[in-house]
Amino acid sequence: MNILVTGGAGFIGSKLLSALVKEHDVMLLDNLHTGNMNNLNNIKLTFRRSLSIFHNFY
Repeated sequence: MNILVTGGAGFIGSKLLSALVKEHDVMLLDNLHTGNMNNLNNIKLTFRRSLSIFHNFY
């Protein structure tokens, strides 16, 4: 299943991504206003399926 997560670099979004990337193709969309790319470091190393990250958009 393809899933879009908005605000995925924030605390809650990154925890949600950790669970979703194990079973689904996930696309993350975040403007990094309050999110932090460091929240995604472990996720990028452990995902098994497709993970797309889009940030700094307006």
